[in-house]
Amino acid sequence: MTELNNHDIAVICACCSRREVNGKRQIEHFTKAYRLAKNFSPSKEVGALPIEEQVKELILKLAITIEPKANKTYFRHPKGEELSAEHSFEHICWMFSVMFKPQEIYWEFKNSLPFCDGNGRLAELVWRVAVKLETNNWPYNLPPKEK
Repeated sequence: MTELNNHDIAVICACCSRREVNGKRQIEHFTKAYRLAKNFSPSKEVGALPIEEQVKELILKLAITIEPKANKTYFRHPKGEELSAEHSFEHICWMFSVMFKPQEIYWEFKNSLPFCDGNGRLAELVWRVAVKLETNNWPYNLPPKEK
């Protein structure tokens, strides 16, 4: 696993500040998830899972890492929307396979709120993974603002 540098620490602090996360345990969980996201490298070997399946596994792992209690059942289920959160999540994973732009994936995730808690922090990590897959570089800037 790659060690975090000063830029990573600044990004983690900025994200937690923007999302009003100030509890020690929440910051520790986000830092662990950030490290997992930064180290993600999809397998391109013959027989490997398709990219959307690898991303799906990563996002589920990140969601549970960020908010272990709230997201242990994965998706939120408000009345009348039992399938919408899971469907949105599947759509987001599919977007990775057809190479949507990272900002489109980010906005889709931010607007769908598929998990019980931590969606803002998770959306930022999903955006960073998408940028890394597109450019082969980990971004230290903030995600784009919606137009």
